[in-house]
Amino acid sequence: PGYVDQFKKAFPEDGDKAVSFDNFAKAVGAFERKLVTPAPWDRFLAGEVDAITLEQKKGARLFVTTGCVSCHNGALLGGTTYQKLGKVKPWPRPADPGRKKVTGKDADLHMFKVPSLRNVAKTGPYFHDGKTAELGEAVRLMATHQLGKTLSDSETGLLVAFLRSLTGEPPAEWIATPKLPASGAAEAKGEGAEPGAAPTAAAPAKPAAAAVAPKDTPEAVPHAPPGEGSAPEPQAPGNEAAPPVAKPAAK
Repeated sequence: PGYVDQFKKAFPEDGDKAVSFDNFAKAVGAFERKLVTPAPWDRFLAGEVDAITLEQKKGARLFVTTGCVSCHNGALLGGTTYQKLGKVKPWPRPADPGRKKVTGKDADLHMFKVPSLRNVAKTGPYFHDGKTAELGEAVRLMATHQLGKTLSDSETGLLVAFLRSLTGEPPAEWIATPKLPASGAAEAKGEGAEPGAAPTAAAPAKPAAAAVAPKDTPEAVPHAPPGEGSAPEPQAPGNEAAPPVAKPAAK
């Protein structure tokens, strides 16, 4: 009931039909667009020369001269193209066929979306299979298999230092643990709760999704344009047929 009321406030034009898949997607999108994480690198680009360390500046230069920027570019440092994993040297873990699993095309074998490097120091383990735990090792693998280059320990350290300058902090009010509204009449009355637990109270209504991200102002939400070589987003594979459920034998 609590969600029904909040959806009606967020999408008043839909009335009793406010709770819908499309409105749910809009609400999630409105929330996610507020999860921006400006990092020291952004302050440096804006002219604050001391926002990053000398080591990170050297790492940024090396990031460009080594060739990493050929795929990890733009405001997101990636996230806009598909590239073959193992472009120069075959990838050591080739079991996953990549986009070929979706499209069936041989040309898409081992093609994967280039990830954004924003907050990459906080998002390990790395790669599509999650089998590389350390950021430095991920950097070495990329240099070897994508660029055909062997990095020294010093070079790896500089690149990792630069990548740490991409770590930002999301606004605290948007990641705080929310107080969820009551999920049913029994819960609203405190029934069925753990012994001694306080009844769940309906949370105050949050700002309407429409107010957070107005429908008519898409330009207010910047998006990185697709880079060269971009491919369409992969379509979700069809749902696999569920196995039949065995019925109990008739007595």
